[in-house]
Amino acid sequence: MDTIAGIVTHVRKKPEEGGSGLYVVRYETAGGMIEAKASTRGLALEVGDWFLAKGTWRPNVFRGRTEHIFQAVSVRPDLPATKDGAAVFLGRLFETGRHGATTATIRAFVERHGAAACRKAEQSPDLLVEISTDPARFRGAILTDWARRLSNRRAVVALSKAGVDDHAIGRILDAFKDDTWKVLRENPYAISRVPDVGFQNADKIGLDMGLGPDDVRRIESAMLAVLDRARSEGSTGLPAARAADEAASLLGRDGGLRGKVETWLLATAGRKGGSVHVDRSPKGIVVHLPELLVAEAYVARKVMELLKAPQAHAEARVDEAIERVFARNPKFARFDAIQRAAVRGAALSPVFILAGGPGTGKTTVTEALIAVLEELGHRTLDLVAPTGKAAKRASAATRRKAVTLHRRLLAREDKKTGGSMFGVNRENPMPGGTVLLIDETSMIDAQTMAAVFDAMPADGRLVLIGDPYQLPSVGAGNVLSDLLAARTGDRPLVPSVELVNIYRQEENSSIAKESRTVKDGKVPFMDNKVRGGLAFYEHEASGIADEVVRLVTGPMRTQLGLDPTRDVAIMSPQAPGPAGTWDLNARLSAALNPTGRPIEGVSHGPRDDPKMPLPRVGDRVMATKNDEENDVFNGDVGTILGVEEQSSDGRPRRVIKVAFDSDAPGARPRQVDYPVTRWRELILAYACTIHKMQGSQANAAVIVASTAHAGMLDRTILYTGWTRPEELLFVVGERAALDEAVSRRASDARWTRLSEFVERAAVEVGFAPPVRENPAARAQPARPDHAPAPRPAVMPPRVGVPPARPPAPPRIVPPGAPRVVAPPRVGTPPQVAAAHRAPEAGRPASAAQSPGAGPPRVERPAVARIALPRPVPVVPSSGPTP
Repeated sequence: MDTIAGIVTHVRKKPEEGGSGLYVVRYETAGGMIEAKASTRGLALEVGDWFLAKGTWRPNVFRGRTEHIFQAVSVRPDLPATKDGAAVFLGRLFETGRHGATTATIRAFVERHGAAACRKAEQSPDLLVEISTDPARFRGAILTDWARRLSNRRAVVALSKAGVDDHAIGRILDAFKDDTWKVLRENPYAISRVPDVGFQNADKIGLDMGLGPDDVRRIESAMLAVLDRARSEGSTGLPAARAADEAASLLGRDGGLRGKVETWLLATAGRKGGSVHVDRSPKGIVVHLPELLVAEAYVARKVMELLKAPQAHAEARVDEAIERVFARNPKFARFDAIQRAAVRGAALSPVFILAGGPGTGKTTVTEALIAVLEELGHRTLDLVAPTGKAAKRASAATRRKAVTLHRRLLAREDKKTGGSMFGVNRENPMPGGTVLLIDETSMIDAQTMAAVFDAMPADGRLVLIGDPYQLPSVGAGNVLSDLLAARTGDRPLVPSVELVNIYRQEENSSIAKESRTVKDGKVPFMDNKVRGGLAFYEHEASGIADEVVRLVTGPMRTQLGLDPTRDVAIMSPQAPGPAGTWDLNARLSAALNPTGRPIEGVSHGPRDDPKMPLPRVGDRVMATKNDEENDVFNGDVGTILGVEEQSSDGRPRRVIKVAFDSDAPGARPRQVDYPVTRWRELILAYACTIHKMQGSQANAAVIVASTAHAGMLDRTILYTGWTRPEELLFVVGERAALDEAVSRRASDARWTRLSEFVERAAVEVGFAPPVRENPAARAQPARPDHAPAPRPAVMPPRVGVPPARPPAPPRIVPPGAPRVVAPPRVGTPPQVAAAHRAPEAGRPASAAQSPGAGPPRVERPAVARIALPRPVPVVPSSGPTP
């Protein structure tokens, strides 16, 4: 590996997220300064920056001639080590008008002090007044600009000396720029929340700079690290005792720091506007990141305020509109009583949840609801989904325009925090009377839902559609499940209907039927005989990947006539590891695209895992970022057609040409050009993670169940993958992994308080749902014993006499409010039921089953392995039929 030191003279391209920057530089050699091009990843350089870089020289063809580009692996601010370098560097930094410096005075300074001129000035800055024609006049400006230029160098020296890793140093410099050294001197632990830095790196520099092990800045940083980790795992807060234990573990228990953490928490509890908020709940003392506490409390308050508002339509008028719409459309006329109750409840209530598993008709009910709302005179109906793929699917299914939720809210990235800022908000809300229908609501986190309510008009209406048993949001919160779980007594607070009858699959299909078994925490009976489109092929962990490749390239293709690249969703819980998506994609690419050509410029960088397979010409790939200009969204799949040389602004560039599959049958693929530098936005798509498939459907699917994925594979992720296929599902893997998966639900470990806040807000606003018999319950059709009981439709409430009010917290406003608002004060909240996930109905208790006995299994006789049969073609229906 080579090392060069030089100065940036021109910025050709700044590094994009995951991409490289390209610079024209002059670097030091024994014979003088030489011009070249250099590329870097991560740290963005500016003109005039002096750097020390380690990397390799790579040939590159530019305008018909070969040039060498220095590809840097690491880049650090530095000072010149030659006279020529010192003259160039000082000449870029100091000028005549501001510093009284001329080319002659700078050259004289360098000749006087030699190659070490800049390093001498680092030790004795006053030497630099020699470069000025008027030292007394310009001394202040010279020393100020010199200190600013040296800030990063001092910071890098301190960080490197403390043992902070190179990548973290780059992220720190990117975050704080010329203020890095100032930040480190004031509070070195401030760097801990920079992405990819963390507490461990901050602790190295903090201790190295002399901060004591019980310094409050160190304790605060450890607590923030604990809460940030909890956020990454989906929790919006933690019990104080648990948070203190985890923080003390980070700090080191040998110094008795557990008590110091408790003391710090007690002091924090009485302080407003801190980085951590301590609160009291029915669960005990709780610790939150303030923005997450505010988001959940705000959602709860807004839900109750909407529900308390007078209903927009008389019940008789809604019933008449339903009859007219259903009379015009035979598809809706076939609805069962539960589906009808869902349409009626959603048309009446300002907030409504339409829940249901696969094949239960959520989409068709949504289509009917939109028609009824239009019949009632609503003109602003917005259909949205959390992802582009889910929005396209909702649009195709309902024949209504759908967009991503972030697009509807005009979201943009907040460069400082990495979060989102929304152009549609309380100052610029949605039009009056808007009805917002959100599909795949289980994917929405607490802060995004707070942004939704912040954008809703006072007379707006909200319909949340989703399956609470699917994977919860990537961000913190458990919004859909928590809203369903909120109760007063034994009655739900948020009106909802859960659809349970299955219509999408054929009558003999086992996929949707057994998804209920998985959802209820039991292991379905499966063997290697295909029953109702479902089979299980048992293999040891080492043989799973081979069996998946054999299955999809052999029997599924030759006997069933399925195209492995288009008709089959091959899913694994995670990317790395044996039978992970990287492993499967590498094998499937070799099997299905054996002649694929490597793409020049597509290679592993220093931050890439070498086991991640690289896309080649002819490969199936998935977009990982939204590109609305080209109508490409995260999750879209296409094929690499080739690589082409193009010209942009007179500069040649190489692009990867990708043909993305069309969502409309028979439509031509959409061709999109990706600059080779953006190749990381395309990943191989023969296999994908179950998270990536959420919100999508496929004709057939293969799911990997391996003990190697025990950290990721649980009941929720298994259920989500299980509900993706419409006709065929094959599970390949280990019985033990399957047993363990259905017995564990990681989302239960999420620690959230939205249910508690909804129950509290209901008391505050004087809301109480009416006691009313539900006609859907009387007309409920028969259902399997193991199916959960449907949630009855709860009609919009009439405002009744509020119960006696216990102490109420102050009003909560959402993130981004124009004024500073203190989080809820510490105090005794109303004595309401603790927030919890709604109990899983239909799961029989068994006294004979011990806690460690594993999930119950439906036992049936084993059947010898046979070849896969050819399925009877399935003709898609126009809607659910009773």
